[in-house]
Amino acid sequence: MKKKILIAGIYGQDGSYLAQYLIKKKNYQIIGLTRKIRKNFKYFAGDEKKIKIIQTNYNYSSLSKIVKKIKPFIIFNLTGQSVPVISWSIPDKTIFSIVNININFIKTILNFSKKTRYFNASTSDIFSQNTKIIDEQSPISPDNPYGCAKACSHFLIKSYRQRYKLFLVNGILFNHDSTRRSINFIGKKIINNAIKIKLGIKKKIFIQDASVIRDFGYAKDYVEGIYKIMKLSKPEDFIIATGKSISVKEYVEKTFKILGLDKKLIVDKKIKSYVKNKIRSKNKKISNKTNWKPTSNLKKMISIMLKEELIWNFKNAKFKI
Repeated sequence: MKKKILIAGIYGQDGSYLAQYLIKKKNYQIIGLTRKIRKNFKYFAGDEKKIKIIQTNYNYSSLSKIVKKIKPFIIFNLTGQSVPVISWSIPDKTIFSIVNININFIKTILNFSKKTRYFNASTSDIFSQNTKIIDEQSPISPDNPYGCAKACSHFLIKSYRQRYKLFLVNGILFNHDSTRRSINFIGKKIINNAIKIKLGIKKKIFIQDASVIRDFGYAKDYVEGIYKIMKLSKPEDFIIATGKSISVKEYVEKTFKILGLDKKLIVDKKIKSYVKNKIRSKNKKISNKTNWKPTSNLKKMISIMLKEELIWNFKNAKFKI
């Protein structure tokens, strides 16, 4: 009998990639949770019939009925408001979509399915700007509502794991991109705007602060890392990152080079904000314990994203990557 996997946020970037990754293994039944069912979701392209979709508002009553009936092998919680900038304008909704949903899942597992393994998508935003390279032992000190909500959930996971001996895991995900992200994220913005410049739709790309340094990885690689840490015999928290950091400026310039665009079309507005300037990371723990390593370097990821963006959003473009 196939083991049942529950993916909360099935239509999101990570949820959709994870579902497709697990389908290929052929020994899991994939069940996706969503607030709103979408018909003919373009990224699944033929895989939709292999995924059972359940609509939920993620309150305790709804989740308890689902988990009690299904008793999943693993629950991947990949849902919730995920844009740090937006969290300042909707802190209440951000807190609910992250903290409350985690609490509802944990209570449901504790009451109805104690053998279920649970993955919480944590984030590098739980850390403050740091001159040192961040690892799993670095102090947690968020500086925006999104990071605060994720930090609260992170500690809740650890507390319930210790007290009740449940298989609860925090995956601390550093920046990971794909064309499945919204334009609110810098990687998607760079790729989308670069193509528009190539097509003559836009003249320049405006970056708020090109000096920001991040660890950028490819989302499709990261879901493999997420899966591998949930297959370990012991629940632990892991950073999932490439271990290599670059500036936003380098990201844009590499994209422009692939497209043959002039770097003079990049405008750095140099607007400083609450955004942390430097976040660098290590991935030694996940590499040592699961043998996971990202397969795509930055250049390869950008090339993949450009090709996919052309397929999904610029079908009539007369150039190829």
